[in-house]
Amino acid sequence: MPTAWRPLVFSATEPVSAGWGAHIDSGKVLEIAAGSKRLLWPTIRTPAGTGPVPGLEHVVAQAKSLRPEQIVEVLLRYIDDDDPGKTHVKTVDATTVRYPGDDNVKLDLARPLPVPAWTAYNLGIISADTRDKLAAAATALNHQRMSDVIRAASNDPRYANLVPMLREAHKDGDITRFKKLADRAKKDFNIARPFHLMRGTTLAQQVGVGADPATISWLTRYLVRNTKRCLELSMEETSRHAFARFSALTQGKGGSAF
Repeated sequence: MPTAWRPLVFSATEPVSAGWGAHIDSGKVLEIAAGSKRLLWPTIRTPAGTGPVPGLEHVVAQAKSLRPEQIVEVLLRYIDDDDPGKTHVKTVDATTVRYPGDDNVKLDLARPLPVPAWTAYNLGIISADTRDKLAAAATALNHQRMSDVIRAASNDPRYANLVPMLREAHKDGDITRFKKLADRAKKDFNIARPFHLMRGTTLAQQVGVGADPATISWLTRYLVRNTKRCLELSMEETSRHAFARFSALTQGKGGSAF
């Protein structure tokens, strides 16, 4: 959290000024209930006095479905830097990015954040050169994976009739058609897409350094969707574990409830 951010603390019954009321209504500051207190957060000290943090309204505008305390969680959610020794160019990854909701992926809110390469370029996060390198790497990886699928299908007599069509789709660079054919041939084919992985930051830090409003809005939309999905998955996982335990008990495994 930016060190300059501070809360204004009021009693639950104390009225706020018209100015702060307007800031709350316009999403420039969050009003958070805390027992017998209420907080206006975040605020910063300026030469003119204490005021709202510039740019927070872009976060609130994209997170209207959340309660103020949930917006705080989104603001402070850490985007992990799992590879701190590398430059931005080297930390990008053109392979398929798998996140909570995909099969066999543990729930982890601290993962680096995947930004599609063209989106990252349009937001000014990466250069055109980096964007093009990512796209080229993804294309090369897709061609390699397509070759692997064709090789595997060629060695499987059950799907010999699909090999010419796979080769044609490969030659045409038609990834969508190739994927459908690979599925028919029962061969794994994950489409690689170019991503820039944002690392080692929070949405609050991006707001604090004055990131472009379009960047703040995009990050907020992603984090709101992803956080909701992660929480849903967490609840589903808890439910599955509870049902599995109940099933084991009713079958006399690990003890009996009856």
